[in-house]
Amino acid sequence: MLSPLLAESLDPTKLTQMKEELCQRYQISARTLRRYLAEYRKSGFTGLKPKQSGRAGKRSIPNEVLEETIRLRREVLKAQRLHVDPNSRMGG
Repeated sequence: MLSPLLAESLDPTKLTQMKEELCQRYQISARTLRRYLAEYRKSGFTGLKPKQSGRAGKRSIPNEVLEETIRLRREVLKAQRLHVDPNSRMGG
């Protein structure tokens, strides 16, 4: 996609026309194309690879731990509801 734009001998008018055509063909904005070109010029092909998001080394919680946490939380909430003193309500 970017290779036609990398020729240094391109006429500026032709370059603009090629950029517009690429944006239409790949349904991307001119800004996105500029960022792709900048990343490619800066880091080569590796600059175009998707960046990892989130914290490095982030691990997902195992299902067993998550299920046990939810179960315990429900128990606590149920116990709290059972032990609420009806005479201690505010505003009443």
